[in-house]
Amino acid sequence: GQSAVFFVGGVITGASQVAHGMVLVGDFNIIRYPSERLGCESFSSAMFAFFNFIESNSLVDLPLEGAFFTWFRDSSIPSMSRIDRALVSLDWEKHFENISQRVLLHVISDHCPLLLEAGVVRQGHSAFKFENMWLQAEGFVDRVQQWWVGYSFTGSPSFILA
Repeated sequence: GQSAVFFVGGVITGASQVAHGMVLVGDFNIIRYPSERLGCESFSSAMFAFFNFIESNSLVDLPLEGAFFTWFRDSSIPSMSRIDRALVSLDWEKHFENISQRVLLHVISDHCPLLLEAGVVRQGHSAFKFENMWLQAEGFVDRVQQWWVGYSFTGSPSFILA
């Protein structure tokens, strides 16, 4: 309840200081929707605070694959909920293709481990590639020298080379 609201408030302060995307993964010890806890039928103030934290920080609550719940308590009255999750910023989501979080089997802990798969990094431009065989092509080296001399750059040597 109250500790969850305080925790979310603390993370919001830290989250605003991150400039280039972020990933938050772990046991948040709170659910976002009533359907994420077995037998839960209504929203609590802590759930609203958690929902608002995700929305106000433009985070993406990644879909869960492999299971619906991440925490289990085996007792006379079974208890299950999704309190573990990965939240990513929009910048981070845009940087990777096919991001997913997969629930793995829990063996020792009552929490299931999560596997965050980021897929392939999206690249705006393809990287420059150089093939050594180009050096064998007649006139290639002369052509590169002509191009190199034809350009004029100012700046540090590393900038000029880049």
